[in-house]
Amino acid sequence: MKKILYIIIILLGAFLLSGCESQKEFTIDDLTITLPKEFEQKEMDGYLAYLESKEVGITFLEETFTDLETIGLNKDSTLEDYANAVKESNNANYEIKEGNNYLYFIYDNTVDETAYHYMSNVFKSDDEFYLITFFCFKEDT
Repeated sequence: MKKILYIIIILLGAFLLSGCESQKEFTIDDLTITLPKEFEQKEMDGYLAYLESKEVGITFLEETFTDLETIGLNKDSTLEDYANAVKESNNANYEIKEGNNYLYFIYDNTVDETAYHYMSNVFKSDDEFYLITFFCFKEDT
């Protein structure tokens, strides 16, 4: 789990490319993430957590192996299996890329006439998969 936290922090730093002086810590399930103080935790149906600032949002989705059995995934499923299931459920054609102990994909999407840029990361723990997605306005990329 510490590897997951370390990877999230690296990804966030690379994604935001900002060196903020004031920071705030958020604990989500077994994960702790430090973000600029502008971030707030809000409710979003269907997600373990949702964090946002004026320019960036982060969603945390947790899917247990038990929950995923209905689509044929379990504790023996790989990151690739889960990433492909996400891809299939979104009827998308993401290029799945490999990180250090995680997979990720980058894509753009328009929601309510607003264009967004996304970076979704797939992690596996002892009893679940996590899909952690960072997003911002496409015009800011």
